[in-house]
Amino acid sequence: MKVLGNKVVVITGGAGALGLVTAKLYLSKGSSVMLVDNDKEALKLAAKTLNHNELAYVVADVTRTSDTRL
Repeated sequence: MKVLGNKVVVITGGAGALGLVTAKLYLSKGSSVMLVDNDKEALKLAAKTLNHNELAYVVADVTRTSDTRL
């Protein structure tokens, strides 16, 4: 499925079950993935589980404007 490859994907709720499955799918198709979640320990575990060089994560609560500003 070429439509999923060569993208930069931001997944909110990235440490949850759906976030992990989505990240795994995009990574397998050649995309770069940024996981976002407000649970630091769960994000670390997710990153360790996925173990991919095109994966990064950031701790943030996307419902808070201050967490989403650069």
